[in-house]
Amino acid sequence: MPATVSYRSLSLSSIGRSSYSFTGVDIGPWTPDRYVVVGVGSIANGASSLAITALTVGGVAATVLRSQTDGNASTSFAALTISSGSTTSTATIDVTVNSCASRMGISVWAVYGVSSTTPSTSNGTSASPGTFALNVTLGSVGAAIAYNNQGGTATWTGVTEDFDDGSLGVVITGGSYLASAAASRTITVTYSTAILRQSMVSAVWAAQSNFIDEPASKQPPYFPATEMVGY
Repeated sequence: MPATVSYRSLSLSSIGRSSYSFTGVDIGPWTPDRYVVVGVGSIANGASSLAITALTVGGVAATVLRSQTDGNASTSFAALTISSGSTTSTATIDVTVNSCASRMGISVWAVYGVSSTTPSTSNGTSASPGTFALNVTLGSVGAAIAYNNQGGTATWTGVTEDFDDGSLGVVITGGSYLASAAASRTITVTYSTAILRQSMVSAVWAAQSNFIDEPASKQPPYFPATEMVGY
């Protein structure tokens, strides 16, 4: 089965606090190989540097895969996490950070058919525009999230944009992709306004091995239907 990535939802909160609870979040249909990727973006309600201290999906702990603070005062950040999640299609997602935050957004992707919860590669940047290259393998899937505190709109290259929201006075935006070939993939996010505090991260997961991806010498024999009689 090939790997797939499916964008599910974006949830927002304008409230200043250090713990958030987003209820009834779409996390995708459950199967034994589903993983829930949660992107998080927020800005500190003060001068502190923000970081995730805990995140759960339906009570199941998530692992922070990559986190990036902005390049100005390090008071805003973007991060990607992954969890097996609950055996349901919706769940409560709880996020705790190390200081009082505000204008938090969480995005959710359901990922299926990957070989490991550990990304094959990931990267992050606080530059504006945000850009970097990732080495991807055939059939791998990826997700990206970016956050900036200046508002406006975002434009992506290297990913299919899934959301671009400025309703909180900041921009939280992201996308996903399926790699159709092994290559160096450049991912870039640019904004319609001048940016002081921007952070962007992306991660890639390799597909599970299957005979389609194996060289011919390692594939099982193929017999056309007309040759199967009496085999």
